[in-house]
Amino acid sequence: MKRCVSTVIILLLFFGVLDIPAIYGADNESIRAEIARLKARVNQLEERLNTQEEAIDNQNEKIEELEETGIFSTLEGININGGATFVLQGTIDANATTSRNEDVTDGSYSVDLELEKSFDNGGTLFIHLEGGEGNGVMDSDELDLFSGVNKDVTGGDAKVELAEAWYEHNFSDVLFVTFGKLDPTCYFDTNSIANDETTQFLADMFKNNPVLEFPDNGPGVRLGLVSTEKIELGLGLWDADADWEDLGDNIFAIGQLNFKLNLFEREGNCRFYTWINDANHTQLLDLTKTKEEGYGFGLSFDQRFSEVLAAFFRFGWQTGKVYNCDMSWSSGFQLIGKPWGRDRDVLGIAVGQMMPGNDYAKAGNPDHNEGHFETYYNIHISENLSVSPDFQVIWNPKGVGSSQQGRDDTIIVLGVRTQADF
Repeated sequence: MKRCVSTVIILLLFFGVLDIPAIYGADNESIRAEIARLKARVNQLEERLNTQEEAIDNQNEKIEELEETGIFSTLEGININGGATFVLQGTIDANATTSRNEDVTDGSYSVDLELEKSFDNGGTLFIHLEGGEGNGVMDSDELDLFSGVNKDVTGGDAKVELAEAWYEHNFSDVLFVTFGKLDPTCYFDTNSIANDETTQFLADMFKNNPVLEFPDNGPGVRLGLVSTEKIELGLGLWDADADWEDLGDNIFAIGQLNFKLNLFEREGNCRFYTWINDANHTQLLDLTKTKEEGYGFGLSFDQRFSEVLAAFFRFGWQTGKVYNCDMSWSSGFQLIGKPWGRDRDVLGIAVGQMMPGNDYAKAGNPDHNEGHFETYYNIHISENLSVSPDFQVIWNPKGVGSSQQGRDDTIIVLGVRTQADF
């Protein structure tokens, strides 16, 4: 510390704080006063240095205490990902407005934040926060359809919620056990080119099988078994009401067998699954029967045929006793823009139908097959930003055909989606 004080005095002399000629010419009292003033300043500097040294020592002690708790090693390796999706859509000839010729333009957005931590023992902890606002054009007074046109909507007013929170353990890359608050669509009826509403198809029926009654994200457990390089088995059990009260009273169960075809030595999957949802359902033709089960089966196929071309196909069936539609199919392809010099752009085209069941028709409802067509072009702007113009056509909405309403029943939905990620 003395060396620091000497250094300070030397600097003061160098920069002219001590006026040597003035000191020599001054009387003894003036010299003593100047020296006293300098001593006081040196003492102040020493006090400040001592205070800073104590603060640094305290900080180092706290850091050492935190290191002993292991918090830094726990935080190390946490992966954080996030994204925001903005969708603007406008309808031509919306079918649920007060005026048939009325056009509607609405927007919506969603925000996702994901945190994932992997442990050396084969475990993974995952937390997903999701927020958003708006129903888009799917408000009940705008469009009335069997299957929607914007799967990304979170609905209603602005909100943030815990969408997923689960722990997964990997047993030698053969058996995977996941439990917590789970999203069943992340494990079953998946598809490599028709399963992500933020970058692929927006319409509900091209994201998942619309005749598969998935519960909302909720308490569940999932088992994944990789028996060979070609076969994967998945089993899932969820609370059908997607809440944490009276667990086990109502169950959603699903089993899936995935054959990894890998035709043409490229990625390919064919998933067969069957499911049951024993939440209370009401029969369409006998309203006194209110405790019926829902059940069904389906398949999801995707195959990459070349470096730039891939295709998908889905089919689903569910009991028509309690559901309006008992069958659905969809098919389409994805083309990467490399042939026209846009290696990161993606073009997608899909078509599909929702098929009303016999009981729905017998109950006096229109039973035309509701058709959907969608095409999007995902434009790669940067590593963190993409923009996708989107075009959809719906005919026979909610089973109502032109012959029944005496006018053109076709609905057109024009849209644009912006996706920003980090």
